[in-house]
Amino acid sequence: MAAGKKRIYLLDELRGLAVFCMVFYHAFYSMSEFFGFEIGTKLLDFFTPAEPFFAALFIVYVDCAARAAHRTAAKETPLWAVCWLALSVALPLFGYQPEPLGGWQGMVWHLYAVWYVLARCGMLAQGQSGSLAPLDALAGFVLLPFGNFFLRARTVFAALRTHLQDRTGTRKVLRLIVTAAVTLALCGVAWGLLAAADANFAALGQQVSDWWGRLLNNVRFIDRLMYILLSLPVGAWLYGLVGGSLRRKAPPTTAQQCAAVLENCRVVPRTTAVAAVMALCGVYALFFAVQAGEWLAAAPLGLDAPVIDQVAPAPDGRVPEWAENYQETEVEHRHVSHLYCIYPSHRVQSDALQAAAKQSLLKRGFGGTGWSLGWKVCLWARLGDGENALRLIENQLRPINPKALIRVRGGGSYPNLLDAHPPFQIDGNFGVTAGIAEMLIGGALPKCWSGKVTGLVTPDGTISYAFKNGKRVK
Repeated sequence: MAAGKKRIYLLDELRGLAVFCMVFYHAFYSMSEFFGFEIGTKLLDFFTPAEPFFAALFIVYVDCAARAAHRTAAKETPLWAVCWLALSVALPLFGYQPEPLGGWQGMVWHLYAVWYVLARCGMLAQGQSGSLAPLDALAGFVLLPFGNFFLRARTVFAALRTHLQDRTGTRKVLRLIVTAAVTLALCGVAWGLLAAADANFAALGQQVSDWWGRLLNNVRFIDRLMYILLSLPVGAWLYGLVGGSLRRKAPPTTAQQCAAVLENCRVVPRTTAVAAVMALCGVYALFFAVQAGEWLAAAPLGLDAPVIDQVAPAPDGRVPEWAENYQETEVEHRHVSHLYCIYPSHRVQSDALQAAAKQSLLKRGFGGTGWSLGWKVCLWARLGDGENALRLIENQLRPINPKALIRVRGGGSYPNLLDAHPPFQIDGNFGVTAGIAEMLIGGALPKCWSGKVTGLVTPDGTISYAFKNGKRVK
């Protein structure tokens, strides 16, 4: 602390609590992921709902530090704090969403945290979020955190240097190092001598050595270890963001500085720019007016849909998805909208097109989210293939534990039979139900199905029949 500055012990307590929580959480995480202890998994499940507490602790810490530095918060600061807390509460409740939403979910979570720090510490270029938001993002994600990336390390070393200046503290540290070295050396020598004297004791040592070797050669262990090690630079980045914001008296780039730079770059007069933009807006307004007139003129006419020729199969035997034969980057994508001609369309399709649709569905695979599985069930049912439709139904009905740490991204159902797409996806349930109805209507019955259907309403009337081993019975 600088001379004449009063130490704020509340900040020290908050820092200590944050460190304790981090060690506490990583201990359970290691017990669960590295060593496979069931107690670690149970403790993780128990404390996972407490994740919003850590976000709240960070908010309180930043607010206390900003108050100590006499920083004026932006009016929007509570908004970013509430948004961040809301998303922190949603994560343990519903987990990460499937891609691509899941990737954006983590990015938005960090965005809320960064914007809260900038708003609370008075580091927004305009004093609030506005047209200079890209400059604020540059300051919050790059300039402030990376410019003070080693601030945490310098703070720790400064504290150690201060502590070691005390001879008593230095002696304690040296005594601890010497004690550890002597203890390890004596235990190593004793272990070697005892292992040579007794085969069982040597076997015990070999078992420990083998277990350690398997642990180090475990890909999952290395992956998780790297995950924890990477959390250190992330922590340094976050500390640099907060520390850098509190060390500066003004944002890296202010609105006045930006305006001065832009003024020097002015090429055309202000009136020219205004006239050009207004003319462009007029052109677009005229376009929208013409489109609205055409729509209003055509709406009451009751025009029939034009007759469209059947789609010709692509060279690879599938239904073409695009006008050109592009190289596919995600063959098993969950969308099958290009197969509309098969389902839900009621037009009779050629044998060639039906064969092409089957090839397209086989390429798409049998995975996906609940609604995608529902679409594929309907398509296979319309094509008369009950076995492939049943395979998709079984994927949809896979039991999923809603409290599991690892969120399943491939269909499945919760114990209440709702589609397992956090929090749930009702169109997955409705889609598979429609697919089962389509199987019964079209007679696409798997060989393992036996039973009867009564009063199933179709556009052509009501059907009722019995079936056994996938075939109708009279």
